[in-house]
Amino acid sequence: MAAYMKGHFAFLGIPKPLRAEIQRRHWAERPRKSNAIACIHELWAQPFREAQYLACDLLKAESKYWAPTEALTSLEHWITTQSWWDSVDTLAVHGVGVLLRRHPEAGWPVVQQWIYAENMWLNRTAMICQLGFRGETRTEWLDEALSAHVHSTEFFHRKAIGWALRDYGKTNPRWVRQWVDAHPELSGLSRREALRLLGSREEA
Repeated sequence: MAAYMKGHFAFLGIPKPLRAEIQRRHWAERPRKSNAIACIHELWAQPFREAQYLACDLLKAESKYWAPTEALTSLEHWITTQSWWDSVDTLAVHGVGVLLRRHPEAGWPVVQQWIYAENMWLNRTAMICQLGFRGETRTEWLDEALSAHVHSTEFFHRKAIGWALRDYGKTNPRWVRQWVDAHPELSGLSRREALRLLGSREEA
C-alpha cells in the first residue's frame, strides 16, 4: 500500500479486512456528533495512514450532525495536512459536501474562498464537493470552481474538472456539453473525463 501511495505515508500494514473487523467491534463506542471532531483531530495527527482512514470513516458517520461554524475550520486543516487524493476526496464529498447540502448559505462563502487558495487540495475540494448532488447541484458554484482552474496544468486539477463534469452530466448532459464547448482551452484529460458517458445520455 505504501508503494501505491508513492511513499507519501507510513503504514502499519493492517490489511483492510482486518482493519474493518477491528473497527466494527468497537464502532458502537465511537465519539458521536460534534465530539467526533476532536477525535478526528487526534487521528489526523498520527503518523500512520490507517489512522486517517479511520478518521474518514468516523467523518462519514458523524458529519451530518455538524454545524459549519465548528466543522469548516477543521475540514480545512484536514484537507491541507496529510494530504493526498484518497483522504481529500473523502473529506470533500462526505464532509464539505454534506455541510453544503444542509447549510448552503453558511458553507459556500468559505468553500468559495478555497477556489482561489494557493493550496491545490482546497481547489480540488471546491471542484468536487458537489459530487452526487444531482438536481440539487448549484451550477453557478460548479462553474466558478471549474472555470478558475481551466488553464491549470496540475493533474489533480484536471482530473477533478473532468470528474465533476462527468458526474453532473448524469443529471444534466446538455449543461455539461455546453460548458465543455464554451471552454476550448480545456485539457484533453478533463475533456475526455467530462464526455466519457455523455453520448448515450444526450441521445436518451
